[in-house]
Amino acid sequence: MTKLLMRVVRDTTFKQKPTAAKNLEARDRANIEADRTFVLVQPPEPSPEGHYKVFIEGKLDNRVTWYVEKEDIECVGAVSDRDSSQALYAFEEGLIGIARYATVLKQKPLSTAELATTAQFPIPFGTQLSLIEEPEVAENNHLKIFLHKIWQPDTAKGQLSEGSPQGITTWFIYNSHLTVTYPNEEGLA
Repeated sequence: MTKLLMRVVRDTTFKQKPTAAKNLEARDRANIEADRTFVLVQPPEPSPEGHYKVFIEGKLDNRVTWYVEKEDIECVGAVSDRDSSQALYAFEEGLIGIARYATVLKQKPLSTAELATTAQFPIPFGTQLSLIEEPEVAENNHLKIFLHKIWQPDTAKGQLSEGSPQGITTWFIYNSHLTVTYPNEEGLA
């Protein structure tokens, strides 16, 4: 099973309920500093009030399940069950794109409101994209990507499952929604 590697992008509070931290008892919240990483045992689940429900490997304050505000975390890769060192999972094809947020692959570099639903492919936070070649800068703050394979978090199975974006290889995605990892970077398995 492959687990996701999540990074905290700014100082935040992990909470036992998807509410403001000030509304919780001290025992029901944990202050987390920016740049800390966690291994998730299953993909995050969208929750009310702009939160994700996350399932942390091991325990944080004797708890596995926490809520965190969506904009405070990002997916930075995946961890193989065999690798306890938290190395990123490297696909055979090499070049990997990771969805930093729940977002949409699009057939044109336009806002989703300007596109027919058939020209969009929604992908959840943590989706991993095997790219054929480096993304190209496109208009309207988008990247043009050339897709080989796609792996999406499967909450029901608690792992990444191979998906298919309509058999199309060329897509556009907002530049800030994708992190690209190169195969020769340190940390790849």
